[in-house]
Amino acid sequence: MTPFPTLSLGWVTVAGLLFLSWPDVALALRRPFLWAFIGLAFVSALWSKEPRTLEASLVFTGDCWLGLVLARRYRTSQIVWLAWSAVTGVLLAHTAVIFLDPSTGFSEGGQWRGFQPHENALGRTAGLGLLLTAMLPAGSMKAWIRVGLGLLFAVLLLESTALTPFLALGICLAGYLMVRFCTTHRRALATLICVGGLLILYWEPILDAVDRSPVLSGRVKIWDASLRYVCGRIWFGHGYGACEPAPFVGLVHSHNGILNLMTQLGLVGSFLFLLDFATVVIEGGRRSGWNPARVLVPATYLLFLACLNLVEVAPPHAGHFAEVILYVAFTQQLLMGEPS
Repeated sequence: MTPFPTLSLGWVTVAGLLFLSWPDVALALRRPFLWAFIGLAFVSALWSKEPRTLEASLVFTGDCWLGLVLARRYRTSQIVWLAWSAVTGVLLAHTAVIFLDPSTGFSEGGQWRGFQPHENALGRTAGLGLLLTAMLPAGSMKAWIRVGLGLLFAVLLLESTALTPFLALGICLAGYLMVRFCTTHRRALATLICVGGLLILYWEPILDAVDRSPVLSGRVKIWDASLRYVCGRIWFGHGYGACEPAPFVGLVHSHNGILNLMTQLGLVGSFLFLLDFATVVIEGGRRSGWNPARVLVPATYLLFLACLNLVEVAPPHAGHFAEVILYVAFTQQLLMGEPS
């Protein structure tokens, strides 16, 4: 989380004052488990040792509300365009910092980080930018601009040396492109199985080719400490945004999505969030006839977040603003369909 006051608190004002209407409220009520989760995040401020739990809950509420508003007002292709425009602006600003102010733009180890506090944050933003670039509607811009920006984002991802976004992006883009461009779903599935098999067999040479290490560094120790930390308040957690497992004082998150959920809001919060997600998946599958081509963009984005959550964290982690907005917007459209 970022210190108070933050620009991200503006999302609460924008979403609450400029976009508040009864149809939006009625739409929000179709996600009772999500709002129960948000309510628990607010209540957790009563026992949380993290002083910014209330702020983080407010920001998360504003991000979720804005995601619902986007889902009701814009089609999926329009949301992708809006998100791509915002992320592209951020990544261009990162690039400017890297080249104009190297003392800020480079980490102590020489990795690119832009104005982020850690290179992994730049890596996941660059990965998101590449994914959105691939999912842009056809004809939305000139091909050379799209390719040029895609290459820039790829360089940012590689120079940040972030492994998880790199692998998540590879898996998601392979699935997205195969389903989109193969003429039959059976052919797409067969191709994906072949690609997956090659990745399993040759994952070490592939990582070596792009100068990546498959080692999880200190994450296993963090997971072990976080599990012990969870047991201290297993039902309701230590508070939204709180993560202080000994001896990792000052740790931002547990480097695993489910474990982070349990750390912050316990088994109850994890159950509420996963129940909301399961509802979305089941209803989205029913509406699409379980045809991935009909929900390709939302499904690809959710797969990207799922991959990130294996050894990093994605929504609903406190502080991931754009990712939370897109998560809620896409899951809402899976649940209710695109606006007419």
